Amino acid sequence: MYKSNFGTKNQVQFNNPHEFYELLGYLAKSNNTSSLVLETRKVYYLKERICFYNRTLTFRANLTLRKGWGRIKYRVNCNEFVDNLVDNHGFKFGFRQDIIKIINTIPQQYVFDFNLGFLLP
Repeated sequence: MYKSNFGTKNQVQFNNPHEFYELLGYLAKSNNTSSLVLETRKVYYLKERICFYNRTLTFRANLTLRKGWGRIKYRVNCNEFVDNLVDNHGFKFGFRQDIIKIINTIPQQYVFDFNLGFLLP
């Protein structure tokens, strides 16, 4: 489901739905450029992150990127956005995504944007 801002500090922002669906395409690639991560902190605290493994990111969305560690170049901490990906677009935690399940959630008028993101390096 598209909305322009996600997170208590607007960590994920889009100027329009085209940027939103482009980022979904990028995240759906399953080619080790990104992953969704669920970390447990303390007993009842979960941290949901998007991790990026490429130093150069070419999509148009405005993300608050945090420094990564190890192979992770950047990370975005935004439970609200990750919840939206999982609950409304069929994403799952990890590197591998079900592209058919995800693309079936994309409105027809934004399939081009999704495909554009999917093809980005």
